Amino acid sequence: LQSPIQAKKECSVEEIAQTKQEKERQRLETFKCKSQRIDLLLRRLVGAVGRVDKKRSKEANETRKDIIERVRIENNVGSTSDEGIVQQFASIMLGIEASDDWQAMNTPLTSAIQSSFQEFLSHNRVD
Repeated sequence: LQSPIQAKKECSVEEIAQTKQEKERQRLETFKCKSQRIDLLLRRLVGAVGRVDKKRSKEANETRKDIIERVRIENNVGSTSDEGIVQQFASIMLGIEASDDWQAMNTPLTSAIQSSFQEFLSHNRVD
C-alpha cells in the first residue's frame, strides 16, 4: 500500500546554496523597497517642516538623514513602521522624548507633520 504523503525530496548542496542566495536577494529587495518608502515619508515630513518654519528646513533634512542612516545601520526595516518613523522624526523636531505623545501638542508644526503623514498614507498604500 502506497502512502498518500510523498517523501520529502532531499536537496543537493547546490540547491541549498541557491535557495539561500534567493532568500538573501529577496531580503535585500524588500529592504530596498522599505527603505525607499521610509525615505519618501521622511522627505514629505521635511517639506512639511519647511512650509511651517523655513529656518528649520536644514535641521529637518539632517534629521531625515540621521533616521535613514540608523535604519540602514540596524538593517532592521521590518520592525520600523510608518508610525514609528513619524514618531522618531516628530520627537526630534519637537525636542521631546520619543515616548511622549507629540500628536497631543497643538502647534502648527505638529499639525503640518500630521497632515503630511496622512497625505503620505493616502498616496502610498501598501496592500
